[in-house]
Amino acid sequence: MLSNGFGFILVYFVYGLAFFCMGLVMSLESRRASAIGEARLLTPLAIFGFVHGIHEWIELFLELRKLFNLPTPAAADGGRLLLLLISFAFLFLFALQALKPLRPPLPIWVVYGGLGLLILALVMTALIGLIQRESLPEWNIRADALSRYLLAVPAGILAAIGLIRQSRRSQSTDRRMASGLLIAGASFGLYGLTQMAVPPADIFPARYFNSTVFLSWFGFPVQGARLFLATLITLGLTLAIQAAEAERRRQLASAQQARLEALQQIHQDLEEREALRRE
Repeated sequence: MLSNGFGFILVYFVYGLAFFCMGLVMSLESRRASAIGEARLLTPLAIFGFVHGIHEWIELFLELRKLFNLPTPAAADGGRLLLLLISFAFLFLFALQALKPLRPPLPIWVVYGGLGLLILALVMTALIGLIQRESLPEWNIRADALSRYLLAVPAGILAAIGLIRQSRRSQSTDRRMASGLLIAGASFGLYGLTQMAVPPADIFPARYFNSTVFLSWFGFPVQGARLFLATLITLGLTLAIQAAEAERRRQLASAQQARLEALQQIHQDLEEREALRRE
């Protein structure tokens, strides 16, 4: 059991590191003109990576306390839930930016309706908890499940659709970039679906499908699947960014070559005029 506990800690550490590195890469890329997208498109994705990575490291902290039979601070669990909401809200914002050119555009009621449902669900969860005198840990489990169902799952799926659309646009110009975006998009879609595997809770569908059921079906915890998909997302986006950087350099070299040829042509024209003047 001890080894399993330390195994979970390693998974959470690498899981958080993968998303934190993704946030760092997206942050650096958003400071430059990008062939993948504008800064307004990449900045929400960078914030998602940073915040979600920190969220997973708080999960690591909580697992360490459980491993050594230490009490869990209520502030740490509440902060973890808040970071979860913030991270997936920014992923949702990235998805909306990526899907903005859709025709017809995404209805505005889908955006605000989804966020409104999330807020309403959390408020109802709090009220039910107060009425039933639930303990804070039980309320946190319910709120975590609803946050993933109403925000994390649709955010992951919409981000996947946006990245796959970007991949199709890049197919004719840069196959390497298209492959990276496709890998990241497909991984984001699967990552969104893994958010359905929440801790066991007395709400639908957590009664029937949760992290315990996932473990019994596949033989490994859902955190392992999320770690694998987070790594694929980071690798896919990094591959796309490397391709974008290579494209920028190629365009710069092409512009410099065109400028040099123009200068040479001007010089040749001046020589011809001078020869005509002498004649």
